Amino acid sequence: MIKLENISVDVLSAHYYSPAIDKIIEERKIKTVQDFVDEMEKSPEQFKWCRPLLDRLDEVIGSMNKSNRKGKEPVTFQFKQYEDSSLQYTDSLNNGDILLLTKPTTESTVSRSGIRYRTIEQIKDYLSLTISSGENCLVSRVRKIGPEAVSGVLTAVDMYSDQVVRQSQLTDSRDVNLFTYQQEEKMEIVDELYAKIIAYLIYDTKEFVWGELSDAQKKLYLSSIVNNRQMDQIIRNRMVSNVSNYTTLPELENVAKGDYKVLQRFIKR
Repeated sequence: MIKLENISVDVLSAHYYSPAIDKIIEERKIKTVQDFVDEMEKSPEQFKWCRPLLDRLDEVIGSMNKSNRKGKEPVTFQFKQYEDSSLQYTDSLNNGDILLLTKPTTESTVSRSGIRYRTIEQIKDYLSLTISSGENCLVSRVRKIGPEAVSGVLTAVDMYSDQVVRQSQLTDSRDVNLFTYQQEEKMEIVDELYAKIIAYLIYDTKEFVWGELSDAQKKLYLSSIVNNRQMDQIIRNRMVSNVSNYTTLPELENVAKGDYKVLQRFIKR
């Protein structure tokens, strides 16, 4: 059964009806339609004047009830949760473009363009919430993300969360972007060891976490080591970012000493 607590507050399109109420939703971290209703009951004077938004709320409730009469169930997805809730702050600082969803050898990233500019916080919210029909919010509202792509998004989100946890163990700070902590030092090491890292990653590998590895793609990775054409530079920059984004400085210092085991993180098979 679909409940208001399952439905994302975004379906109300408050930004369209009332920027003032949209600001309240953002400031008070209102995530679901149930949260919105609860807030409205606590402070009715702030909402009663916006009749079009209240009409939209009635439409959402009516659509939910219709879907429930048809026996629809909410489609939501589970991902790893932080034991330390303060780490969620970092989710609000990073966008989906840092998720490992696109092959570095692909010229265009349009297949994931709908997710690139949304925050990790919003991506996680959309995975765990629905629209009024019970359809998953991410699948419904994010362009180019169909049901078949959700598994890859979940894997990428979990890899991101694992990295945030690893980074959090290196500092007591929680008011910073933990994902980019010590980023410059990490990128410097990866860039310096680039040839060795690529050689390790492509040797006998059939599939990375971002997709299968063909012989043609292996040649592109190898070309990015020795050549300086535009595509070589793009691949190199993407790979330096990917490796530095999903490892810690101590792990990369071990790579510099010849211990490459951490790179298995990027290899699926």
